Amino acid sequence: MHNGFGKVRSVVLRNPDISIGAKGLYAYLSSFADARGELFVSVYRMAEENDVSESTIKRLLTELREKNIIQRKTGLKKTTITRIL
Repeated sequence: MHNGFGKVRSVVLRNPDISIGAKGLYAYLSSFADARGELFVSVYRMAEENDVSESTIKRLLTELREKNIIQRKTGLKKTTITRIL
């Protein structure tokens, strides 16, 4: 675990159409993002550090992706890159 912090957009946190779980994951992801909003953290790590199942993380990532809060793509060597929009 690192001692960084992240920028969390209030428009995301105050959106009633986004679940509280997805908002929490968004804040968690924000703590890893670089200046471009990109991060490289595995679903396994997200699940372990937040004490939830990988299927829960996948569901919340899908929600964030469907709400256009994040983008996910596979990069080199099958690494998944997440970008906060």
